[in-house]
Amino acid sequence: MINKLLKILFSNIVFKILAIILALSVWVLAILMRNHEVTTNISVKVVNLPADLVVTNINTEKISVSLVGTGFNFIKLYFKQPVYNLNLSSAKPGFYRVKLTPEELTLPAPVLLKSITPTYSELTIEKLITKQISVLIPYQSEIEKGYYISAVWTDDTVKLSGPESEMRFIKELLTDSLMIRDFTVHQVMKKLKIILPDARLYKVSPESVLVIANIEKETTRIFTDIPINIVSTKYNVSVNPKKAIIIVHGPQSKINMLNANEIKININTEKLAVGEYQLPAEIILPKGVMLTSCEPKLFQVVIKQ
Repeated sequence: MINKLLKILFSNIVFKILAIILALSVWVLAILMRNHEVTTNISVKVVNLPADLVVTNINTEKISVSLVGTGFNFIKLYFKQPVYNLNLSSAKPGFYRVKLTPEELTLPAPVLLKSITPTYSELTIEKLITKQISVLIPYQSEIEKGYYISAVWTDDTVKLSGPESEMRFIKELLTDSLMIRDFTVHQVMKKLKIILPDARLYKVSPESVLVIANIEKETTRIFTDIPINIVSTKYNVSVNPKKAIIIVHGPQSKINMLNANEIKININTEKLAVGEYQLPAEIILPKGVMLTSCEPKLFQVVIKQ
């Protein structure tokens, strides 16, 4: 009995498989030819906006649409997504509530648009202004002992365009970080991209700048007889010694051009009472110059009425 069933089941197996495939194909074909209603999200694209305006806020970057069409139609739509074109050719600065109409959505025939949600788009439009702006270049380095990055800059002129209400708050832009590993050269040059606060609202020209970094050897210099400045408002103050020896180090060009009058030594006694003190000094140096030592480290300070 079982053998007979197996013989019936597996006889003409190729034809039976072909019959199953044919039946499935007919079923799939019937589904694809049938009309369906599908709800999907599509993007909203702003078109024909005057060049001196920018959309700063919109509540409908995507909308939900209900479409009617055959399965074949929706397969085509899957590979070529429709876009709703929001026409703003007559726009001016201000707040707008625009009705979303079927005419702005291009669909391949015979797909029909049944509904759009939401029915209105709310958006704010501002005047686009342009100004020249400075560029800050962050950098990282695997610093080799005895070398310094003395300067990092760009000579390129950069212009930023953006919404009028926001542009007054933007004073500078950052570039991508500059990574310096080679200290065998005196100068490194590299193109770096400028980072925008929001790529949807802002445009920058050029989009990248040529960055230059100077690499210098370290040098040390000794300055003697730098006078001590006493910061005091109430009492008579004397200090001993009245001058100090300052040793600094840094990039060769900065150290060679450094003048003694650019080094400031301050001792602040404003919050101290009458008496004698051993106090350290505050050493103020130009940017890029580092303190090696100050002699003496402590100063004898006498405060009198």
